[in-house]
Amino acid sequence: MDLFGLWYGLVFGATAAITYTDVKAYWIPDAPVVVLAVGNILALGLGLVRPSVMAVSATIFFFLLLYALWPNSIGSGDIKLALVLSIGCPAGGAWLMTVTAFLSATAISLLCWSLKGKTILPFGPFLLFGWWLSQELHFQWLRSGLGL
Repeated sequence: MDLFGLWYGLVFGATAAITYTDVKAYWIPDAPVVVLAVGNILALGLGLVRPSVMAVSATIFFFLLLYALWPNSIGSGDIKLALVLSIGCPAGGAWLMTVTAFLSATAISLLCWSLKGKTILPFGPFLLFGWWLSQELHFQWLRSGLGL
């Protein structure tokens, strides 16, 4: 197995743990977030991912500002997860992750609200979906010669 396979296997395990606990208990445990942090930092150090410093900085600033302005709207676990995931996003993928997470969460929350009247939705799975999408699109575009 190559380094990408190990990294993605690690992220997949953390994705499963975070998604399960966030959906069940609206809580993101620290242990899988730490695993993601270590994995993404190692991936960065090994050159598996090359994030845009501007995109990561802007994403981190955005989430910290969001938490400062509306601390009851987004949980601290979501903030930690977004910060850790942004380090592992290729090129400008941190923005793609953020936009994808918010758009998909908005669509699903409107659906849940209209069908069940449910107003609370776990955000972690949407961040993770955005991260995986940023990975896939980046490498698809690289194979086609474009890049993200």
